[in-house]
Amino acid sequence: GSTLDHLGAAEEFIRTNYQRPELSATGIAAAVGISERQLSRLFASAGRTVPQAILAARLGEAHRLLSSPEAVHLAIADISARCGFSSHAQFSRSYRACFGMPPLRHRRGLLA
Repeated sequence: GSTLDHLGAAEEFIRTNYQRPELSATGIAAAVGISERQLSRLFASAGRTVPQAILAARLGEAHRLLSSPEAVHLAIADISARCGFSSHAQFSRSYRACFGMPPLRHRRGLLA
């Protein structure tokens, strides 16, 4: 397969598996059928790292859930776990770094 095929397959694998806390470059590379080194190079050529891509997928889904009236009953800790974060603290730090405010405050603003 071509480089773009592998990159696309890796991104698709992340999109469908971001909720697994153990998701890693090793597992993604194995699923796509390339070495971890090749995988890292593919993502580098696209301007980011594998962990950044995983984090972006997780934060994107967390943001979607926090802004969804249907998910308003979910606790922040549940959203964190559903999105594959291994700890609530890690989720809160990452979310604040990405969106400029903690998840609970962001949800209040999004749903207001």
